[in-house]
Amino acid sequence: MFDPIIILIVLTIAIRESVEGLPFGPQLDTAPLTGFLLGGIAAIIALAYALNALAVRRFDATGDGRMVIRVYRIDRLAKAALGAHWLVCTLWLDWVGLSRDLVGGNLVVIDEVVAAAPALVGLFLLYGLTHPIQTRLREASMARWLDEGLTFSRPPGFWEHTLETVRHRALIILIPVLVLSAASEAFDRLFASIERSSQWFSESEWAELLPQGLYLLFALGVLCLMPVALRLLWRTSRLEPGPLRDRLESMCRDQGVRVRDILIWHTSRGMLNGALIGVLPQLRYILLTDGLLERLPGEQLEAVMAHEIAHARRHHLPWLLGAMVAVVTICTAGLWLLGRLLILGIEDVEQRFFWADVVSGVSLGVALVIAFLAFGYISRRFERQADAFAAQHLSGVRFTKPIARPVDRCPVISGPATEAMSEALATVASVAGMPPDRFSYRHGSIASRRQAVRALACLPALRLPIDRVVARLKLAIAVLLLVATGLTVLQIELEKRDREAAKRQAIQEWMSRPMLDRIFGAGPEMRP
Repeated sequence: MFDPIIILIVLTIAIRESVEGLPFGPQLDTAPLTGFLLGGIAAIIALAYALNALAVRRFDATGDGRMVIRVYRIDRLAKAALGAHWLVCTLWLDWVGLSRDLVGGNLVVIDEVVAAAPALVGLFLLYGLTHPIQTRLREASMARWLDEGLTFSRPPGFWEHTLETVRHRALIILIPVLVLSAASEAFDRLFASIERSSQWFSESEWAELLPQGLYLLFALGVLCLMPVALRLLWRTSRLEPGPLRDRLESMCRDQGVRVRDILIWHTSRGMLNGALIGVLPQLRYILLTDGLLERLPGEQLEAVMAHEIAHARRHHLPWLLGAMVAVVTICTAGLWLLGRLLILGIEDVEQRFFWADVVSGVSLGVALVIAFLAFGYISRRFERQADAFAAQHLSGVRFTKPIARPVDRCPVISGPATEAMSEALATVASVAGMPPDRFSYRHGSIASRRQAVRALACLPALRLPIDRVVARLKLAIAVLLLVATGLTVLQIELEKRDREAAKRQAIQEWMSRPMLDRIFGAGPEMRP
């Protein structure tokens, strides 16, 4: 659903802001650096579209299905090249600093938006790369849809396809990031002003924790309200009352899941997908695309709906967020503790602060890479459990709150249940023009998911292997959260001691100066 390149762009800017020693490379003038950045992005886009045109032309001439896989491979490689080019311009060269100079200083969010704009525009243009092949695959399916008596709309044009992809893959990340970044900078400046004007506040124990606590509450509020924003951002409408809505609402009740509403997700019938958004039941929505409602037969539609219900029933989103917090915290705090042992041996205060910033930035980068890999691993297991939950539901298993015990006991997963879920996955991939073997970072491949679902047939419905795997995974996440909490408390205490030691050292160095130098010179430099 989200694009990892956008996360890379955002996090790179955050690392650049937090490490004073960056960038590591030469300081280029405005014209050369701008030309290198824009020229590199243009070259990547031009080469990607040229290679894509060759693959599509060969597909038209021969019908070779390998060309479809090649198009998606070109898409991935072009985005990876764009991300690598961005890293060079940001961490090696000083594109972020140059952008700040262009807008006239460190303005709240504005300088970051200007810095990220070229890379984001380049990424958005790459979103149209798969449009030609997807259009051909969709047109090839229209004859079958006509035979089945299904309605269809014209394939979206290039710009319509690109803008829809931006809405669904980019804005879902960019909007909360912009809001949270603006809030973070505003909180920092507000409390820095209060600290400068109030000695009592600056010396209080909670002066550092208060802004962090308020920002955390603000971030949680943004997270809770995001479903409302997504409902407006994506084209949605309420599923009208009728037999279908009654059936879907009955599924939610049977499985003990509360939702605010069931919505139709309008995608010009070009996407077969479902989504569950929201953590709080009062702000939780289930979205089903218009193509999904029109093209899937009743049992397959019920399987997709059960898959989305499973994410709420099994509390996947809170566990996934908890895992990310734990992994990032453990990696950053752990590497900080290791780096601290080396940094404390540096006698020069400025050098010590410099290397502390470097260690902080490197640890954050390493933590985010590990978190990215962990997110994909955990997400794919959760998706497998949701697929299995759909098979359980179609086999007659019902769960009610607060105790997750089935109301209708069923000895085994039925063959028709696994076949319905498997065919639903195949239909979704077919309409999307997605090769069954294509690997998805968050979901795995359609082929592997179908194989896993079919393997559930005749297994005990209440003792599925994937449920045991996820149970162990959740236990590991809980342990990691406890470790992360302990490391955070230890880091806060050690940072407090280091600041006090640095102040004492600065005062001692100042006191060791000659008397006249102390009288007429500057006071001791104490970094907060």
